[in-house]
Amino acid sequence: MFPAPGAWLAEGGKPAGGVHIMAGLDNKGSPTADPGGPVVAGLARAGDALVHTLTQGATLALWAARKIAATAGTTADHHPFAGDYARWVERVLKPGYSFR
Repeated sequence: MFPAPGAWLAEGGKPAGGVHIMAGLDNKGSPTADPGGPVVAGLARAGDALVHTLTQGATLALWAARKIAATAGTTADHHPFAGDYARWVERVLKPGYSFR
């Protein structure tokens, strides 16, 4: 059904080492704007470049990518898009990762 990992599975898929414990992992976002406005215009971040979460990473990444795809080309001036995107991230995505 999934041919790409076939060679790896044929070798038995043995781990390279033991299990390592990770601690201190938090949901964290990286702001796209400060009180003066967008930090960068012409660059829209999504996924781990925008927010790191323990459980919602793919969902938030796809949601951000959908927003970018729907609105990024609507103006030649990047500043309005950057400001709108920063406000959208705060309003829509931030509640999804800042509740813990």
